[in-house]
Amino acid sequence: ATLNVRSVRRLFSGDRKAKDLRLTLKDATGKTVVQKTAAVRADDSIDVSLDVKKPALWSAEKPNLYTLSLE
Repeated sequence: ATLNVRSVRRLFSGDRKAKDLRLTLKDATGKTVVQKTAAVRADDSIDVSLDVKKPALWSAEKPNLYTLSLE
């Protein structure tokens, strides 16, 4: 499965250089499923696709939840 993420880096300081944005997707147990780094400049948006191998599917009986962190 593919997870598409769009993010915007807002400038709150004087540093306008491109910075690395690390995206980490973790499953319900806290295990890292996929991680990716993308460079983003101040006040720019990025579009990132994360390839999730063998995702645990969600249902009402088994609500498999994931957590996406951006650092």
